[in-house]
Amino acid sequence: MAKQEMASFRKSFFRFWWQFNWRGRSQRSEYWYGTLSFYLFIFLIMPLFFAGYSIADDSIEGGSWIGLLLGILAIPLILWAVSMRWTAVVRRAHDIGMPGWMTVVPPVLSVLGEVVVFPAMEESPLHGVMSFLVDILFRLVPGCLGLYIWLSISFRASEQRANEYGDVPNQIGE
Repeated sequence: MAKQEMASFRKSFFRFWWQFNWRGRSQRSEYWYGTLSFYLFIFLIMPLFFAGYSIADDSIEGGSWIGLLLGILAIPLILWAVSMRWTAVVRRAHDIGMPGWMTVVPPVLSVLGEVVVFPAMEESPLHGVMSFLVDILFRLVPGCLGLYIWLSISFRASEQRANEYGDVPNQIGE
């Protein structure tokens, strides 16, 4: 049986940031190195965004527009980072045999509940009774499902055989 080689930080970093690919598989080490680099990037870019917003808020009254420019430049960087993160999550889901669309279900249910269902529930005459059931359906279920998916993606071992999403990543002979 072939042994799985751990991906290096450099390889993981490259695949995470420069390979926009929903197909294929990513092993645990690649997923975790990419996750680490994502949070470091967000930690560095978010102060730029908020500083830009703060400066722009003050500058609209007659100061500099540099803050607004910083905030505007940070938005595409954040969107790019989030999309790269999502592709890594989908590839990791593929590695454990889970379909990638499963990673979308919890956030979609949560957003659907917050944007569509909860505002409509406040006007309903059954607000008290139905609110409990709707809370369970659109908050508790997506939360538990999201936790299960996150734990599976984060800690479950790769399938040690080729699956419908591709060959075992970084497989080496014994």
